[in-house]
Amino acid sequence: GFTDELNPLKFVDDRMVGGRGIPMTIAKNMKIPLVFYGESNFEYGSTKTLDIFHPLSDDETKYIFMGAIYPYSIQDSLEQARLIGFKDLDDFNEWNRQGAVESYTQMDSIGYLCHQWCKYVKFGAQRTADIASRLAREGAITREHALKLIKERDFVCDPMAKRDFCKTLGITEKYFDEIVEKHANLSIVKKDVDGVFKRKELI
Repeated sequence: GFTDELNPLKFVDDRMVGGRGIPMTIAKNMKIPLVFYGESNFEYGSTKTLDIFHPLSDDETKYIFMGAIYPYSIQDSLEQARLIGFKDLDDFNEWNRQGAVESYTQMDSIGYLCHQWCKYVKFGAQRTADIASRLAREGAITREHALKLIKERDFVCDPMAKRDFCKTLGITEKYFDEIVEKHANLSIVKKDVDGVFKRKELI
């Protein structure tokens, strides 16, 4: 997925929730009657209903999809989590994340943020824009502030995330850069004088 389409997680969803995915395969083989899967589809705007049973459910195995947090709010989720002791990156000073607008989401897998950043060179926006826009919609920041954050940070590929991603895949950072270059959408982005891909209107 990464090499051919600059989409590192292309096959992950199928492996996790597809009919031949790992959890369902194990459940069927072990005769496990109940499988829980959780992710808020409201966060990604991919559902308008509160369906609980996944379509793959059958008489042998019920596949319960816990994706019904509505209305979804990262601010509310953060406040609820902190009440029971959640700590974010600011509490530990282990990772000064670059190209991000907050320190409390997507912190369980460092290299994962490279998958998010790969969107930038193809579509001109990545998770930085996603989160800034969401915070503006929730009223945590103004639209103007969100646009400023996006302009300043959306193009940045966090170097620690890049190192972790490359180590996980067993590739060099040079190879990573070659694949990015191969898939960069030059109608949207181009390199600045420092060799950093940015949206054309920002250069």
